[in-house]
Amino acid sequence: MTTYKNLDADQGLFFEHELENIKKKTYEIQYPQIMARTVFPAAAELSHPGSQSVTYEMYDQVGAAKLLHSYAEDIPQVEVKGNRYTRQVYAGSLSHSYSVDDIDAASMSGKPMSSMKAAAVRRGLLQLESNLAFYGDPATDIPSFINNPTFNAEDATAQWENATAEQIIDDMISMQESIVDNSNGVEIPDTLILPTKQYSRLKTMPRSTTSDTSVLDYFVQQSPYITTVMPVHELKDSLDTAVNGSKDCAIMYTRSPDKLWLEVVKDVTFLPAQEHGLMLKVPAYNKTAGVIVPFPKAICVLSGI
Repeated sequence: MTTYKNLDADQGLFFEHELENIKKKTYEIQYPQIMARTVFPAAAELSHPGSQSVTYEMYDQVGAAKLLHSYAEDIPQVEVKGNRYTRQVYAGSLSHSYSVDDIDAASMSGKPMSSMKAAAVRRGLLQLESNLAFYGDPATDIPSFINNPTFNAEDATAQWENATAEQIIDDMISMQESIVDNSNGVEIPDTLILPTKQYSRLKTMPRSTTSDTSVLDYFVQQSPYITTVMPVHELKDSLDTAVNGSKDCAIMYTRSPDKLWLEVVKDVTFLPAQEHGLMLKVPAYNKTAGVIVPFPKAICVLSGI
């Protein structure tokens, strides 16, 4: 057992037992409103927790076949070339604490210590991970997913609040066409994410005055590609534009770890308690490299919705 100079043996044993119970409880708590791990698939292969960077390789082929005379000797040759891309891994940290009075009171009453502090720490670290995934960080090499300049970009026909059903459907069709057409049919989108307000509007807006099908349901039914639509509050006022500041946006993409992934190098981990005067601090940390997108043409961003 870890020895704490400010606690007697029984209190120390009680405290360690409670910390173990709290860790188990916090890992059972789900926070669906933090959307990064829902929107972005996890990496197909997890990096080692000790990794300082994440590297992936991209290969391309050069060379084309041609028609030749049966006696020709200048047969063309194909070559394969590759590039390596590296992203640094960054650690987030947060902690919670208990005073010796808190521990004395809990030990005397026999009541378990609250897990709310540990839950708040876990949520704070997952929120940081989510912010890095969606918005990036200008102080590091983690780019913004929402404002990635290499993605396909489309402008809405009109702001959806004032647009007709036909205009909105045309905008969504234009998004999927831009992905398929710009990639010559290589990239096929399957997921659409919308700001919460626009998702609610499209889910309740009738396709027409004579239809009981909503705009969103109609689009999914008619689309040859899209199977999943999700509300994501991070898309509100998040797309940086040269005119009128930030705007709401919609993003269509292929939700597959073969196309993009959230690099979670180390999940939220709680360390042993550390004594600081008459207080015991419980630090925690996680590690991430943000969202990695080797195939940017598999994604389309629609602005001005």
